[in-house]
Amino acid sequence: MLFGMITQIFCGNLTGHVASYELHVFFRCLSAVCCAQMYTAGGQIMADITGGKYRTCVFTLFEQFWSIGVMMLPGVASFWSSWSHLYMAISWPTVILIYLWQWIPDSPRWLIARGRTQDAKKILLECVEVNGTGYNLPHDIDQQLDLQAQTAMDAPPPSGWWSIWKGERAVRHIVCVHLAWSLYIVVYYGMLLNIRSFSRDHLYINTFFAGFSEMIGTFFGLFLILKTTRKWLWTGLFNIVAGFIAYCGWLVPKPSVIGLDANVALLMCSAMVSKMAISTTLSILTTCTVELVSDDKKKITSFSTICWARFWLLGAPFIGSTVVFGQLIPQTAFASLAILGGLCTSLISSPRTHPILGPSSPAAQGTQNMTSQFTIIDNMDNKAYTPTSKTIHSNSTILKLNTPQSNLPPQLMPGIWTTKIIEDGPPM
Repeated sequence: MLFGMITQIFCGNLTGHVASYELHVFFRCLSAVCCAQMYTAGGQIMADITGGKYRTCVFTLFEQFWSIGVMMLPGVASFWSSWSHLYMAISWPTVILIYLWQWIPDSPRWLIARGRTQDAKKILLECVEVNGTGYNLPHDIDQQLDLQAQTAMDAPPPSGWWSIWKGERAVRHIVCVHLAWSLYIVVYYGMLLNIRSFSRDHLYINTFFAGFSEMIGTFFGLFLILKTTRKWLWTGLFNIVAGFIAYCGWLVPKPSVIGLDANVALLMCSAMVSKMAISTTLSILTTCTVELVSDDKKKITSFSTICWARFWLLGAPFIGSTVVFGQLIPQTAFASLAILGGLCTSLISSPRTHPILGPSSPAAQGTQNMTSQFTIIDNMDNKAYTPTSKTIHSNSTILKLNTPQSNLPPQLMPGIWTTKIIEDGPPM
């Protein structure tokens, strides 16, 4: 993450200062690689240090900052008319992120998988202090972290790509989710680029409203994830309806009849409803794609869908270039793709992201937390375990675990990642 920040500043500034077009494209490509490093690493860390509904909100609303950037870009561009100065203006602010980087925690799962249990423990202790969930932290945390690290080291290799196609309704779901990712990514970026075809005189205000529409769509996607059972169906129907609204752009009177401002406003309204629907679906795809497969297939499924979508994203500018045949040709093409994507998402079904559970009493919750603190190992409990300050990757020999997988501790103590719900938890 830090490497991406530093390199992005260097490559971003060079992009606007090189005289050769080939070098311009080269450094712009490197800048994109650096941004992807920061974006991917940051998203993974945020996902690893949150839990429950908080994790869902983080995953879904992570895209909001992209929309905020889209809204800010016209304001930044209005101060500089030179491309060189604009590249500097959008590259140097990363220095602020380098300063803030020292307060960004690393991923505890990543640390544990590499045997750095004491570093992971520091993050866990900071987490329970902030969230007020100390009663969820077991007293044998050192032993449990050692077990976690040993389990990670002894784990079998991750599932391969072909495994995601095996299972009940797997083929239908995987095909539909791949098609949905590729269609919506193309439409999302294509429609953002197509805003300039409405009127270059209104480019700044149109870009601002495009970002604002994306934010509304993301919030609506979060609502569907948290509150509905058939989120895929609802977002599919939303895109189908919005696609037909985008077709209505052909019914907008010409500027010579109603004036340029009214014409641009009506065209933007017809397009932004579809853009809002697309952002809704992308937020659901980002958060809920991995719900379609088992835990061991989540990483390869996420990797597969993202790579597939990025490949087809290369075609978005070519669809936008069809504006030479008519102002509304690209919008019609993007609306058609959105409708096709809506049909694909309507065929997907997955369990509710957060099942509705009955309320539990504080006493029952306390009993559950206390029982989760004890793990039987070799017919002995761990209440007499004395924590050690030595890390698992020290000179001490790591012994193989002879106990079955069912006796291992729960996955990284999920109860500590969420804010304390009740004021007084059970005693430690």
